[in-house]
Amino acid sequence: MDFFKSAIKKETDSWLFPSGKGLTLNGINAAGIDTFSDVPINSITREGIQNSLDARDSTIAGPVLVEFSIQEFPTKVIPGVEGLRNDILPAMKEKWEGSETAQDFLATYGDVLKNDTVPVLQMSDYNTKGLAEKNWQSLIFVAGDSVKDDEASAGSKGIGKFAPFAASNLRMVFYHTVSALEGERSIGVSQLVSFDKAGSHGEVTQGPGYYSAKITGSQYQPMSESLPFNYRRNATEKGTDLFVVGFKHDPNWQDRIKMSVLSNFLVSIWAGELEVHVDSEIINKDSLPNLFEHFEKLEAQNSGKQDVFRVNDEYKDAFRAFKVLNNSNMVSVSLPEDMVEKYEFIESGDDAQLYLALLDDTNRKVLQTRKSGMKINYKNHISGSINFFGVFQATGQKLNKFLKDIENANHDDWYVDRIVDKKKKREATQFLKELSKFYKESVTQNFANAESESMDVFGLNGILTVHQDSENEENGTSLDKKISELIIKKAKNSRKVAQPKPKAKKDNEIIDVVFGDPDGEEEVDALPTRDSDRREPKDDTLTSPKTERPTARRGAEITEANVRLIEMDVENGEYQIAIKSPRARAKMEIEFRITGENGTDEIVNIKSFEIPNAEEFSNSSVMVSNVKKNEVIRGTVHIDLGTRARLGGKTYEIK
Repeated sequence: MDFFKSAIKKETDSWLFPSGKGLTLNGINAAGIDTFSDVPINSITREGIQNSLDARDSTIAGPVLVEFSIQEFPTKVIPGVEGLRNDILPAMKEKWEGSETAQDFLATYGDVLKNDTVPVLQMSDYNTKGLAEKNWQSLIFVAGDSVKDDEASAGSKGIGKFAPFAASNLRMVFYHTVSALEGERSIGVSQLVSFDKAGSHGEVTQGPGYYSAKITGSQYQPMSESLPFNYRRNATEKGTDLFVVGFKHDPNWQDRIKMSVLSNFLVSIWAGELEVHVDSEIINKDSLPNLFEHFEKLEAQNSGKQDVFRVNDEYKDAFRAFKVLNNSNMVSVSLPEDMVEKYEFIESGDDAQLYLALLDDTNRKVLQTRKSGMKINYKNHISGSINFFGVFQATGQKLNKFLKDIENANHDDWYVDRIVDKKKKREATQFLKELSKFYKESVTQNFANAESESMDVFGLNGILTVHQDSENEENGTSLDKKISELIIKKAKNSRKVAQPKPKAKKDNEIIDVVFGDPDGEEEVDALPTRDSDRREPKDDTLTSPKTERPTARRGAEITEANVRLIEMDVENGEYQIAIKSPRARAKMEIEFRITGENGTDEIVNIKSFEIPNAEEFSNSSVMVSNVKKNEVIRGTVHIDLGTRARLGGKTYEIK
């Protein structure tokens, strides 16, 4: 194996690229990097903080501190920039001249190196141990594995180390660390494509390159020079600094990092185990209320706008979890004794806690976390009627080790198929089933009585707050007061209970109260009657056969339109729909999804529909034409599901 520059003869820092004959070429779509390319700023936040939590120094009191900042540096200070620009870039272009994807990346790479300045994202942690030799080797040089000091650490799959490279237009990261035994050291890493070695006979580089002083045996040594980037750490302050050179520009990078911190590490922040600084803003337990308020205001401000920063569903669930953890009526439940006795990796009931609370705005999920407090995922299918939300945290050492072993590489799910031993696999399968049972029983035991008097009117919780009839406003009568007596009693029999016939008219009246007709002239009985032929279209102008679907294409999602559906006949999957748009549209698509009931969000096939000016757009959506401003379009939709579900709709532009 050879190198571009002989580090043995000349001990000066330079970019060293391992090369040889018969090596597998490393292309532009490297799996490790591509995994984090969709939203790289979110990935680097999640993976980076996870590494910092794993490196906690237990001898120091206080939370792990992680800081994020961006600075512009002169491009000329990038270590080895001339060699990258004049030698390596042309070699990569020549090697991959037939790959359009590679050429696009290399064009951007060249543009970044031509600019006068380059953006650098810095991530630094404190109250940590820094990188000891084994951790240094694992992070910098090993693919597919990660060495951690704690067997119950948040990560160990060796995939997250590639996240910073996905956030760099140069795929270049510099590391600086201070540890107790090894002291201070730095190195640069570039995850590039393979290229032919100049002056060799058939040798190609392996892809990764290291900015190093020399190589001793098979080990690259740290840089002999100091990094040209600013950092406040002194030579005795343990911890690690990471510099993403050529950071991909994102005007909302601060808000994206903050939202990622809330979405992924809410429990860590709440428990006082983590503090994050984004520029000058501090995220800790005390600042959480103000931060959530910031995002709520931002979301309201950007509502209905296109191409603006929007909060995602993960943030919304994190907000619900925050409400649970700060709820004065929160219930904390330990693991049951039978699970403690059954599983040797559970030492006591306090090895995990389940926090539960009733919420008005909820989707009935449980946030699942381990000892570090990092979000794994959200468990649904817990309850179909009790409006709860929950947070589960496994804190026991052995329990964490067990759950860590069955986590996937992205640390966002627990899979028993990862276990090879059949006995352990059966045990893990049974444990996960009993964990779900524990969730369900805890919810029922604590909240069944509170919810026994009434339950959600399917679809009404969203519709009742949309609009208040102008006549009611003039008379000073609130809509809440008008429907205060609308209560559906739970049936004692657990079997399906058909809805009474008069309910159809009552729901129609409620829709009129909510949306109303601006002129007060719209008939309540405008909907087709629900007779034995209700599943079939009654007018060829209302629906179209599947063979005549429109050729139009879906555009951007329309967030300001209101689509509400009310369950009419559970056995036949019939829903009443009301559509209202604040502005006129020639055409728009409505896609039907099962939402809210079990925390799911899945498209559902339409069996039939009766909606004025509508035609089938796909198996799960219709296209409505000639939509007038603030006009309420009413109709019915039939889905083939066979069970009770809350049906929702998303609207999209039509191109």
